[in-house]
Amino acid sequence: STYAGQINGVGSVEKKGDGKLTLTGANGFTGGLTVKAGSVNTTGGGTLSDSGAITVDAGATFVAGTVDTVGAVTNSGSYQVNAAQTVASLTNTGTGVGSLLADLISQSAVDNQAGGTLRQQANITAKDLVINNGLIEVTGKQTTSSGGYTGSGVTDLAEAARLTIAQAADSTYSGRFTGKGALDKTGAGKLTLTGASTATGGLTVKAGTVETADGGTLADTGAITVEQGATFIAGT
Repeated sequence: STYAGQINGVGSVEKKGDGKLTLTGANGFTGGLTVKAGSVNTTGGGTLSDSGAITVDAGATFVAGTVDTVGAVTNSGSYQVNAAQTVASLTNTGTGVGSLLADLISQSAVDNQAGGTLRQQANITAKDLVINNGLIEVTGKQTTSSGGYTGSGVTDLAEAARLTIAQAADSTYSGRFTGKGALDKTGAGKLTLTGASTATGGLTVKAGTVETADGGTLADTGAITVEQGATFIAGT
């Protein structure tokens, strides 16, 4: 069903049952939304409170279909971003699948936990860390801007994909970059790679530093390009 009205107040909303509830109104309730079963979709102009949290349980779905600002998002089911979203934070748990088809801005961190999957087909911007202990699948030319890229998971770069990691601060990523795509590093910070990366599309250090240390390796066939003013340190 579709509800074009508004749900307001300080209370919370829970969605149960297999059906899809489409919200097309400007909702103001601040107690948060929990999708326990079925789906909630905001396509068609629907918005939620800027401060209201969104929780998606395992087996349930939330589709962000209208540009919006919301509270903290915790996804254990399916979280699909079809229109740009600004969130207080994003936690994708071990059962969560997040499909980012439009830009995501986090006012704090983006945390992809072990077992979780983020399908990145748009840009990610986080004021704090992007933590990947699960799987991030990158398609196309995307940018991840954050306070640091870290974690022990896999970042898979699809064929013809190019991921730009932009960071002003230093961080260590103990995970792996895999696939046939390419990796660019921008921003003044240092990205230390300690995992066995196999991405074959090459590494370009455009700004700041990339260092392989404590066992960090790159693909045997991947080119390394270091632009003027940037640094690459082969520490392994």
